[in-house]
Amino acid sequence: MSELNLELIGKKSVPDLCVYAKEDWAFIRHQTWVTLAPRIAVEIISPSQTIEEMTSKIHELLAAAVPSVWLVLPFARVITVFQKKAPLISCTSGVLTDPVTGISVKVDAIFG
Repeated sequence: MSELNLELIGKKSVPDLCVYAKEDWAFIRHQTWVTLAPRIAVEIISPSQTIEEMTSKIHELLAAAVPSVWLVLPFARVITVFQKKAPLISCTSGVLTDPVTGISVKVDAIFG
């Protein structure tokens, strides 16, 4: 889901993309501010944003029970996966598989 309004632990956020299980759709589709944490939140950094801003947003999402947050840096052609109490995973090519959800993406296809 693109630019979904989240309200998690009293904080509002609008990630660029949110990934939910299919069965969660019935629960969230009529909410103005969704209170169920997504399985993955994706943030795509733009030229007007700083790494510090994005890092703060990522840590807020992780603190709000989002198990995995991906940061996409288009200018560097890299995706970095953040998870609570786990080392960062960065990928610039090949297949990126999220260790929490098992969801895989072809990195080359994203930056094509």
